[in-house]
Amino acid sequence: MVKVNYDSTTGEIKRFYPEFVKYENIPEPMIEVTEDTWHDCIANIGLRKVDLTSLAIVTYIPTKTLTELQETKIAELKSLLAQTDYEAIKYSEGIITADKFANLKTAREAWRSAINSIQAAITVDEVNAVTYLTTIPTVD
Repeated sequence: MVKVNYDSTTGEIKRFYPEFVKYENIPEPMIEVTEDTWHDCIANIGLRKVDLTSLAIVTYIPTKTLTELQETKIAELKSLLAQTDYEAIKYSEGIITADKFANLKTAREAWRSAINSIQAAITVDEVNAVTYLTTIPTVD
């Protein structure tokens, strides 16, 4: 068995105390779990916590703050724009025709619009409501 010290308010796991190591003092609150559960917690750091009602280890999916979510989505959109910059330059230099660039141009405009919408969002739900293409249209 392994003792698990956790935060009594959030259920966040603080530390493990396997029984093969002798400890003078194990802080409270604490529950005991099997070695299999302990290994699962180690393999899924940050994705397990103690349910404060059942006092059992449960799967935990952390939620991002508004700022974290905005930063993640904007970074993804900027990456899509950066990945297509070369094609945009070729279009601006006349190497690619407007017809061939049309789908990519539309996608790039939509990505910039999505960035603006995400930056203007004031709630997580507003950020999550912004949808956009995550694949890059081909230029043929």
